[in-house]
Amino acid sequence: MPLILDNYQCSLSERYLEQAMRELNEDPETRLEYCQKLLDAMSISNPEIIVNPDPRFLLRFLRTKKFNLDRAQEMLVQYYTMRYEEKAFQNLTPSSIRPLIEEKIGGILPKRDKQGRIVNVFFPGKWNIEKYEAIDLLKLNFLLLESAVMDENTQVSGIASIGNFEDYTLGHFLKFVTIAKKVGHLFDGAFPVRMKLSTMVNPPSIIGKIMSILTTVMSKKLMSRFNIITSTDFKDELIEVFGEDCLPADFGGNDSNDYMEVSNKRLYDLEEYMQEQLKYGISTTGTCTLVDNM
Repeated sequence: MPLILDNYQCSLSERYLEQAMRELNEDPETRLEYCQKLLDAMSISNPEIIVNPDPRFLLRFLRTKKFNLDRAQEMLVQYYTMRYEEKAFQNLTPSSIRPLIEEKIGGILPKRDKQGRIVNVFFPGKWNIEKYEAIDLLKLNFLLLESAVMDENTQVSGIASIGNFEDYTLGHFLKFVTIAKKVGHLFDGAFPVRMKLSTMVNPPSIIGKIMSILTTVMSKKLMSRFNIITSTDFKDELIEVFGEDCLPADFGGNDSNDYMEVSNKRLYDLEEYMQEQLKYGISTTGTCTLVDNM
């Protein structure tokens, strides 16, 4: 299966190109060769999977796994298997969950933090558990991740997150438990993203129960990247970790953008891409064929 180059040009800035070469074993001279090797390996070992042959897509997996072909292939298989086995992901597009997006439960901040990372923010206490199921939040998280890694720089820098657990209740937790294993699989094995930090503020009294559940579904490495801020005056700590410039006022920063509106627009702009991705995945015929993008 040949790559679809489509005039591919690497969009990494100088900063992130240097980081990719230093931390991820990326070589600008051989990156496309590795993409082709990954496609070839999939054709041989996993012929039932119709793989998106665009380097922009394949590089997400290679960068996440530091250009280790075996590990990148394993994650690619897990990604497509997850999308095949979980019905909620099979026809997922931003338009399919527009009412949930408008609830502004989660989003991506417009500016990078002081370490150059994209920052996701979540307000799980705003989740209307009478209106939306837990799997709906997983859909939203999946689309936010897809939106973030569209940027090649983010594939290198990784993602940090802030969860504000104000108004989070036992009812929310009991719903979350039903998808905890799927959350762990998404963030720790099936999606090509470098999760660098997960910060929680306004933790509820049941935070111990939440962390205990996460411990059973996530690796020790990922669990070590959780940071729980117990102080009610959390803004100074967030500024110390992320910097003022990227944080909105409600997190102690000086960015005056309506960040949720900006984030929602990013999600809606993803519609065409997500529609295109519906062509790829595990084939019910049992054989892998190249989808014609011309």
